[in-house]
Order: sequence, then C-alpha cells, then structure tokens
Amino acid sequence: MKAQFVNRTNKISSTLSEQAHSFPHFFKVWHYHTEVEIILIKKSTGVVFLGNDMKRFQPGDIFFIGSNVPHMWQNDQQYYKSSTALKAESLVIHFDKSLLGSDIFRLPEAIEVGPFLKNTQYAIKFNSNKTAKFEEDIRAMFKMGNFEKVTFLLKLLFSLSKEEYEVLGKGCKVIGLETEASNNMDKVYDYIYCNFKENIALDRLAELACMNKSSFCRYFKKMNHKTVSRFVNELRIGYACQLLQEQKYSITSICYESGFYNISNFNRQFRNIMKASPSDYVMNLKRGESKIDDY
Repeated sequence: MKAQFVNRTNKISSTLSEQAHSFPHFFKVWHYHTEVEIILIKKSTGVVFLGNDMKRFQPGDIFFIGSNVPHMWQNDQQYYKSSTALKAESLVIHFDKSLLGSDIFRLPEAIEVGPFLKNTQYAIKFNSNKTAKFEEDIRAMFKMGNFEKVTFLLKLLFSLSKEEYEVLGKGCKVIGLETEASNNMDKVYDYIYCNFKENIALDRLAELACMNKSSFCRYFKKMNHKTVSRFVNELRIGYACQLLQEQKYSITSICYESGFYNISNFNRQFRNIMKASPSDYVMNLKRGESKIDDY
C-alpha cells in the first residue's frame, strides 16, 4: 500500500489552520500532504514514522513535518482496545509551504534562522523544555484573525528555531511527482514499518518493488544511503532504545520484542549502531547521560 495523499485544500480556506484533536487513538495511516505541519502532543504515547526514521512520542513532544514528507502515527497497543478510556490529543497547525519561502526570511536580520529553514523540507523533533509556552502560543492563534495568525506563525517558527532539535527523514526520498517506482517503494517502506519486528525477506521486498533482488538492493541503497539490513536494524534498535528508556523490561525481552531472534546478534547490532552495549546504555540512562533522542 503506497502512502496516501491527504488533500486538505477543501478543508483549509486560508494559508494556515489550527486544530485541537481528541481521538481514542491517532489514525494509523501512512500518508503525506503538501501542507507543512506542526504538532504538539497533549496526550498519548506511541511511535511516529517520519520518512525512514522512527521516534517514540509522548505528551509534550513537538514535531515539525515538512511538505510531502510521508509519516504515520501509531499509538501503543492499549489505545486500540475497545474498553479503554485513553485519549490521543494534540494541537496541530497546517500551513502552506509558500510561507517558508517568504521574503522576510531572506532579510539580513533573519540570517540566523537559515540553518533551521534548510531543514524544514524534512521532519524535525524539538527537544524543548518550553512546551507549556508553545502550547499557550498555539492556543492563542485560535482567537486571532487570519493575517494576525500568519505573522504570529512566523514568530512561532523563529522561537522554535532557537530550540534544540533533531532532523529526521533525511535518508528517505521526499515524495514529489508520483511514479511507478516511487509507488512501489512506498509499498516497500510500508511493509517494513508494519513488519520490522518480524523476519523480513529480501525476496518479498523485491517483489513489492517489482524488481529482481540484486536490482532492488542497489536501488534501495541509492535511495536511502544504506543497505536494507542496516535500514531494518536501525528501526529495530531505535525501537529497542525506546523500550530501554522506559526501564520496565529486561534486555532479553526487549531483544525479542524488537525483532531479533538471539541475544548475541541483538548485542552486536546494538553496539554497532549505538556505540555502546544495551547494558551500558541502561547504565547511562540511570546516570542521566542518555536521553530519549540518542538514537
């Protein structure tokens, strides 16, 4: 299944819109849209897939998702149970990507936001301790007129550019014009994201891409700057890191939950990607030296 295009032109009558969402869970759909998105997570936990990256999300997290960047929000399993009273809540801003090309950002006074603007074609996770202030700012936009919203958004973007942030999805091709090859690769990414905990056969991925195995491996590495096995292992180790950070599970159980079939391979891949063993990673967590965004 390829990433679904979400057409928001009928939903937005101005350059930007802001919404407060409250659902039993976020909708687990691999999708993209031309509008840029800023989302502040109010309630719920889970994993977000951004291009070819995966990050755990929790209340207080702020994400920026560039135009046409494929993404999917997947809550933890308890949010999908019919008996649960849990809610997934967020504050979301969507705005036309043309605002990021505004001449105001080309002024000499705006040169300091240049590095941030270069990364807005991708996805960004902010590491901020000012979530309450940003929530207050976003809620204030609900009461503003359209022009005031635009000027306030520019101020918000400037404030966010001053925060620590991590750029995500760089290794994944941002969707542009639909082609048969890109549609087939969307099927591949979707299959990997949905099955990374299971054994993933190259033959199956090549079949989804409508290529022979050797051609697929070359094409995948060209598109992602890494091999298929490295791509899958990074997803698995990223997920393992999120579980380790919760400090609720043993390393052995996390090994199997993350898609590895023996502890020695898990330890080897973990050390290769994280430059530390799982036990050292946990020790650093307890000392406060590892954070949720180390991966």
